[in-house]
Amino acid sequence: MTKKKLIIGDIVLLSFFIILIILIKTEVINTIDSLVYQGISSFINPALTNIFKMITFLGSTVFIVLATIVILITLWKSRGKFFLLLIIIAMSLSSVLKLIIARPRPDVLKLVIEDTYSFPSGHTIAISTLIGFLIFLIWQEKGRLNKNLKVVLTVFLSIVALLVMLSRIYLGAHYFSDILGGIIISILVLFNFYGLFCLKK
Repeated sequence: MTKKKLIIGDIVLLSFFIILIILIKTEVINTIDSLVYQGISSFINPALTNIFKMITFLGSTVFIVLATIVILITLWKSRGKFFLLLIIIAMSLSSVLKLIIARPRPDVLKLVIEDTYSFPSGHTIAISTLIGFLIFLIWQEKGRLNKNLKVVLTVFLSIVALLVMLSRIYLGAHYFSDILGGIIISILVLFNFYGLFCLKK
């Protein structure tokens, strides 16, 4: 990857993010957010709620901190310190953007209580950054994992990330557009990590 491609990628991702913010501020995207929530909330029941509360924990600060500690201990000499930098940048962006955008949480049935602003989804940023980093490690590994196993692990981890995102809408913690914002931010952070640290210029 060249610096030019990295810059172009950043411009594209930031453009999508800015457009999303405009759609949110002008409330143009409200209809889509509402339709997505209505579709997902139609499945609400006690058993599924308990399942999603467990799934959503995977994007929580507690879980991400624990995962970061494990990665630091096992991979410090290789890429552990890069992940620490990744997660700090990603979650700092989440906190700052929440304060800047100051979007209230959805006015829907709240199955979990949150006391911060809604956009972007911090759980989405956290789990996407973690899963993205793990998938990167999987495909960088040589010898122990064959291609088929790498594909299986990638699909499994991607499904886990998607379930965490889905749980945030189901539990009434986020709008669909909050999830999109979180995805864009995590891709932006991962893209720059990949470009700056792991590819030849």
